[in-house]
Amino acid sequence: MFFYISFLRPPPIQAAPLGTILITPQISNDLRTEPYEASQDIFYSWMPYPQANPTTTSSAIVGLKTTKPAKLTTYRNVSAYKEIPVPVPPGVREGQRWQLILSPSAGTAPQRPYYTVEMRDSAVGNVVLPVISMPILFSAKGLRGNAKKQERIERMYRIFSSPSAEEITHGFTPTRELKITEQTSFDLDKKIWDSGIGLSSWLVDFQQLHENKRNRSLDIVWDVLFSQETRCMVELGAGTGIVSLTIASLRAQFSTAEHKSDEIFATDLESAIPLLKQNIDSNVSLYSHNIPEAEILDWEDEELPSSIRSLERLDVILMSDVTYNTSSFPALLKTVSKLVKLREPPIIILGYKERDEAERDVWIMLEERGIHLEKIGERLGAAKPGVEIWFGHVVESSVTMI
Repeated sequence: MFFYISFLRPPPIQAAPLGTILITPQISNDLRTEPYEASQDIFYSWMPYPQANPTTTSSAIVGLKTTKPAKLTTYRNVSAYKEIPVPVPPGVREGQRWQLILSPSAGTAPQRPYYTVEMRDSAVGNVVLPVISMPILFSAKGLRGNAKKQERIERMYRIFSSPSAEEITHGFTPTRELKITEQTSFDLDKKIWDSGIGLSSWLVDFQQLHENKRNRSLDIVWDVLFSQETRCMVELGAGTGIVSLTIASLRAQFSTAEHKSDEIFATDLESAIPLLKQNIDSNVSLYSHNIPEAEILDWEDEELPSSIRSLERLDVILMSDVTYNTSSFPALLKTVSKLVKLREPPIIILGYKERDEAERDVWIMLEERGIHLEKIGERLGAAKPGVEIWFGHVVESSVTMI
């Protein structure tokens, strides 16, 4: 189980450029159903937001310019509803926009920025994860009464990838910062879940795994995920898109303007698509020649989207946290069966965190349909359960449709 800093009382959209703003930070699990029981220091810092809205994230090679982190409070669950004043950015001027960063540490080492989630770390969930507010407009103009509160947050995920030819030439460190925006509402398809981070972190680490440490199953998975051949992948229940965006970033070195790019479809219900598209667009500099495509795919629909039905090949089905609703199993299994039968059977990569023992019935159901699942990895958090990584493949020539 991972724990996240977030806002019980979010920052305002607009504030006066003096004094303080009021927030209420909280630390809880991904669904905000279990509070963090230990005490935790929280630090704050400010990051100036460009006057012209950026369309892409910066590379971690450059990093973000922030004020020096300072201690804000020591979080304890017994005082979880306490409002805390945060001093406005030093030297802030009328009309400027700044983003507030809350982090569990004040470390300023450039190789491990305090505001990022370190995806290469196998213990990625052992520390409380930082959060970044949306831009706050500091202006007294038109400010009356209680300003409207923000409804979104951001988190930055630091991924490691093999360097491109240009980076090798210039001696750059092959790191990137992936920016993911979430809704602060309880809409399940618009927020980060443990399994999305766990699977993405495992992918980042797995890409660098030396072949002498891989068994036969891991060799198969590594070849499909990270060989230079063009790949086609479909993610089911993509949500914010973190898994699709991570694999696209890791494979970006294989796609150029001259070389045919991968096809990566991040699919979910229609309600998830606007935020999913925003996250894809916000990180386009990380995968400019193999941009994932957001696609509506409702498991209840009789047919797959035409863009997926017409694929010449399908190499990988990606899934994370798709088993939390056991009543959706028939629809999920039907969708997986359709995808497996499209062309030559793809492999399946599943990130799974147990929330109910009944969820594991899906393993039996998949086996009955000729799909075998094998556990190949895990990402542990601050508490149990961790995120399990499973490799699925077809063991029969015929996959039962339901």
